[in-house]
Amino acid sequence: FKNTAKSRNFGVSKCLYQFIAFLDADDTWEPNKMALQLNSQITANEICATNSLFKNAYGVVFGRNIETKNDEQARKLVRDGIALPAMLSTWVVSRELFKSLNGFDEKLPAAEDFDFAVRAINNGAQFNIVRQDLSYYLIHSNSKSVLKRAAQRRIGALIKNNNGNQISKEQISASLDEAIGASEFLSLYSDLLLRKFMMTARPNLFQRKYHLLMLSFVLSPRRFISKLTKQGL
Repeated sequence: FKNTAKSRNFGVSKCLYQFIAFLDADDTWEPNKMALQLNSQITANEICATNSLFKNAYGVVFGRNIETKNDEQARKLVRDGIALPAMLSTWVVSRELFKSLNGFDEKLPAAEDFDFAVRAINNGAQFNIVRQDLSYYLIHSNSKSVLKRAAQRRIGALIKNNNGNQISKEQISASLDEAIGASEFLSLYSDLLLRKFMMTARPNLFQRKYHLLMLSFVLSPRRFISKLTKQGL
């Protein structure tokens, strides 16, 4: 398949059950993840997600999804095109809702889950989160996280520019094809450097220096990135 959206749509087309759960090959669930979600009485017009933790290849947890106080705050982040507060590998969606929105947009090179969530909420669906850390998202050298973040910003900008009106797939696709600006490039580059460090940090080293590294980054991001760059990361 040419992209992940097409692969996922094909998989869902073969599904015979009422609810669909997504799990990328390099992500993992806690054993009770599905039971807790299904016990929350998922409706046919709902995306039910969970909190998730980010870890590197050595099993070091170094981050998490965007934490929200309640489901309405989470829905607002999606509705306004700001961010997707729960990873796709945590989702459970009814087959009925998925089919009613024609699944993921296969024309998008990335962030098809964010696009789907925006369309779902704009069409009256709920976005609810089981606020327990029930999934683990692996950050590795082939991760598309940086590209996805850029794509999400593009979609969010389009939504704001159109005053919350429904955004066409053509507009989103065209926006994703545009060259990113200098400030966005620097932001993504900084993010990539940090992720590269986190991916290669062994547990004993990372656990000792994590808090100092994060504090130095918050206090002086430019100096921190410059130091990482000089070290060849």
